[in-house]
Amino acid sequence: MTATVLALLLLLASLVRSQQQFAASPFLTSGNSLFGTYIEGAAVDSAGTVYAVNYGGNNDRASIGSVSPQSPFFSLRTAATTSAFNGIRFSSTGTVYVADPVGRRVLAGSSQGLADARSICQEPGMIDGVPNDIAITTDGRFLFVSGMRYTANTSPTDGQLWICDAKKGRAKLLMEMGRTNGIEVSPDNTALYISEAFNQNSQVVSNMIWRFDLDAASGAISNQRLFVDFTALDGSGGVDVDGMRTDIMGNLFVARNGGGEVAKFDATGTLVAKIKVSMKYPTNLEFGGVTGTTLFIVGRCESSAFGDGAGCVDTFQSDMPGRAFTELQMLAGAQPAPAPAPPPAASSISESSTPAQTSAYLSAPPAQASAPSSPTTLKPSVTTPTSPQGATTPSTVNPMLTNELSPLRASKSSILVPTHWGIAPLLFGFLYLL
Repeated sequence: MTATVLALLLLLASLVRSQQQFAASPFLTSGNSLFGTYIEGAAVDSAGTVYAVNYGGNNDRASIGSVSPQSPFFSLRTAATTSAFNGIRFSSTGTVYVADPVGRRVLAGSSQGLADARSICQEPGMIDGVPNDIAITTDGRFLFVSGMRYTANTSPTDGQLWICDAKKGRAKLLMEMGRTNGIEVSPDNTALYISEAFNQNSQVVSNMIWRFDLDAASGAISNQRLFVDFTALDGSGGVDVDGMRTDIMGNLFVARNGGGEVAKFDATGTLVAKIKVSMKYPTNLEFGGVTGTTLFIVGRCESSAFGDGAGCVDTFQSDMPGRAFTELQMLAGAQPAPAPAPPPAASSISESSTPAQTSAYLSAPPAQASAPSSPTTLKPSVTTPTSPQGATTPSTVNPMLTNELSPLRASKSSILVPTHWGIAPLLFGFLYLL
């Protein structure tokens, strides 16, 4: 009797823990999006406005626009062979950083529209595809950049991890790895996360996330250890990791490009939730909106091929605000809007150098183990949005077109309610009969 009860309780706990499946809501679709299929680099400013690259359609790879309202922010008006933007980050100093893997540089600017944009951290040792994405320390001093050379058979030198000193404008190579992509800093600035992937015979065969200890004062990283191996986790090593973001509790949200979902991990590396999205290829994500709790997920629309179609955006209402939004609000001297209480159903929830493989910033070899100033005023404060209406297509868009906002209406797909709660009453009823 006792053994049966314990077994059923363990089964219930397992179901509650392992089947937290949620769904995001479509926000920008192929019918109203002004972004192209190369949409990437979701980032937030201190007002909660979220931005992404490839605004205005597929012909402008070096452009940035806000997601809500859809509005142009910056464009180099240059050929994609010269520049193509990818990652974006806003800093506490009011500077915007943009990863340009074609130009092999980071662009930095602080004025509206980045009219004062300048190149920093442009180093000869950067391989094709670097920098791809950016992580930033709270004080804005250090940028960590990832990037990869995409080949049929990935070598251990096809990806790189660089540190960029934003004050000096110089970069240093920290590591060569497999394909590096998603990158993020923990909210307490003590950990750096980076993804690594490998191809074999033109097929993706492995995806992992590594965690390093981080000394934010010096930018030094150490104690590399495995955070998650997706092949061991659920057999999804063939689905690429793309953009990654943390919330203020240290949870890591990971875009699974090709898997049509976002995975949520707690700080110990435990998978706590999966969020299904409307696009198969989500590329990046960021928390924004008036309280910083709306997760914006960007990616190529389901019906679109690269270079032919639109970029989509989904939203998901989280229970905690994002790290970037919260830090920018605090450092700008603003008082962040209080985050809503979690719903009961979700309660479980120097000089440049190019070393061969590591640098002095790495003080210990990797050990594979289970891991447990002035405000940015680039956009006015906004209310959390719903899907804009009446947007024109990219081919006919007025360069200064904006779309009105209206408050976000919660839908069943965006409420934090696990899909498996119907199992619990059955099990408890069975226990009662015993």
